[in-house]
Amino acid sequence: QFFNVGNLFGIALASAASAANVVMATGVEAQLRKLNGASTSYAQGALLYWDATNSNVTISATSNRLIGMATVAGVNADTTATVRLNPSFT
Repeated sequence: QFFNVGNLFGIALASAASAANVVMATGVEAQLRKLNGASTSYAQGALLYWDATNSNVTISATSNRLIGMATVAGVNADTTATVRLNPSFT
């Protein structure tokens, strides 16, 4: 499961109770939800952002948080994005 805790964005390595500390992996490749539709494609290496309002990856930097780079190009019809979470960003 993916978590955004303060300035840290990563994959939880184990379950944790609400408000408890959780060990997270950063700097790894992950599959994250992406909205499909017009103008949502991107090239391999593109910067990707987390849209916390809709809980998905986006190419829009506006009001969203930079989380990493695309390791695979994405097309409009895709519903997931392959992202290398960058600990320098998170």
